[in-house]
Amino acid sequence: MSNEQNQSGQEENIAWGKDHLSAAVDELTDQGIVSTPFVEARIVWMLPQQLFIAELRESSTSPPALWVIGGDVPADHLDVMLADTPRDAARHFGLKWQMAAARDDAREALLEKAELLLALVEADEAWK
Repeated sequence: MSNEQNQSGQEENIAWGKDHLSAAVDELTDQGIVSTPFVEARIVWMLPQQLFIAELRESSTSPPALWVIGGDVPADHLDVMLADTPRDAARHFGLKWQMAAARDDAREALLEKAELLLALVEADEAWK
C-alpha cells in the first residue's frame, strides 16, 4: 500500500470516527444522559469503521466524566469511575449488554454484539 493510500485510509477512519462520535453524543443528548456542558468528546480507541470508545469531558481542563461506545454497536455510556481503561470499558459494555439480552430474549442482536465485544476484549493485539 502506498503512503498516499495509507493517508487516505487514515483520513477516512478519522472522518468515520468523528461522524459516529457526533451521532452517539447526539443520541445520548436526546436521551437526556448528557447535556450541553459536555464540550469535549475524544475517541481514545477505535477499531476502524466498526467501533470506538471515547471519553466525554465537561471542559478541556476537567477530568473525563463518561466512557462512550459507538459505531456498529448501540451507543452506550458509563461513568469513568467504573473502568480505568478503554479495554476495561469495553469489557463493562459487553457484560452489561449480555445481562440486558438475558433479561429480554428479543434482544438477540444485542447478545451477538456483546459476545463479539467480549471476544475483542480478549484479543491483546487489538489493544496495543
